[in-house]
Amino acid sequence: MKKGQGAEFNWIFVLVAGAIVLGFFVMFTFRYVDLQNKKSTVTVGKNLVEGLNLLETSQLDTTINLIYYSNLKFSCGKTSKVVINDYYSQDVDEILYVSPEIRTNSLNAWVKTWKYPFKVTNILFMNSAYGNYVLVDPPEWVEIPERMNFKVVNRGEKIVNASRIIFFEMPTQTELKDIRENVVVIGEDKVRFFDKKSYKDVDVIDEVFKYGAMFSNAADYECNVNKALERLKLIANIYSNKAYILGIIDTRGECDYSFIKNQLEKISEGELNKEFIKGLEEQNLDLVGRGCYNVF
Repeated sequence: MKKGQGAEFNWIFVLVAGAIVLGFFVMFTFRYVDLQNKKSTVTVGKNLVEGLNLLETSQLDTTINLIYYSNLKFSCGKTSKVVINDYYSQDVDEILYVSPEIRTNSLNAWVKTWKYPFKVTNILFMNSAYGNYVLVDPPEWVEIPERMNFKVVNRGEKIVNASRIIFFEMPTQTELKDIRENVVVIGEDKVRFFDKKSYKDVDVIDEVFKYGAMFSNAADYECNVNKALERLKLIANIYSNKAYILGIIDTRGECDYSFIKNQLEKISEGELNKEFIKGLEEQNLDLVGRGCYNVF
């Protein structure tokens, strides 16, 4: 081999070898970054679950520090889920009202107990610590912790860059302009969710669910209501069985548990309304007032 050809061969060898080494390091770098992203995603999931569990036990509003900025996608169903960075999926057992998609490293969280008339379940609410949430002339019943970062404005004030705008009276078309898809209107018995072109009205079965409408869309709102109602039916069935047993144990004439047992059975089968629930609570208090055992 001639001297010039040997030098040329060496250069080709160096270039090929360099390309291989460079490719190896590039591949290693990408794999390392991917591994670190997956590790941080799992950490976010762990912090979220621990934060939700702590929230339910403490019954206080709190801030859940996820540490890393992440894309969170929440979905409601028989088994609700949160998907983090399109990679890590975590089941969520709680009745949780939250925006379907959030990018953040910190979540505001709050819990309220739903009683109807007995305790049914805890209902959790979450939003981004960096969102802009607006209440337009809220009535006196609205009580939201400061931590949830809601701003109160008067009717007619200009609203810009809001994540969610809650009206309590129907807005005009002028007011809806440019903010329509972020608007929810909370009425006495119905909630109206707006989107770009239309709206959807949903019934309100109890006051606590009005708060749920402030944090979610129409589909997830209804889904969580239905999940809560399933828990209501389950617990009503438990109390109905308790009333049946109490009727066997306590045979005093003034302690008749048959009526409250039948009412609880109806709830367990899905029959309910506000007056019906109020009457059930009065029956339970009446039993206690007569010196009988309480059912719930």
